[in-house]
Amino acid sequence: MFDTAQLEELQNNPKHAIEIYEEIVNKYPNTEFAKKSKERIEKLNQPAQSK
Repeated sequence: MFDTAQLEELQNNPKHAIEIYEEIVNKYPNTEFAKKSKERIEKLNQPAQSK
């Protein structure tokens, strides 16, 4: 599932990536993948940096 979420990010689909990361956190809360998923959710929810 984590790989699928990363693929969604690469395909510029952050909304779906976040949904998958949230599912990982909910289903597998005490795993390394949940920790990484939380980090990705936080990063994807940050406003885009303007140049």
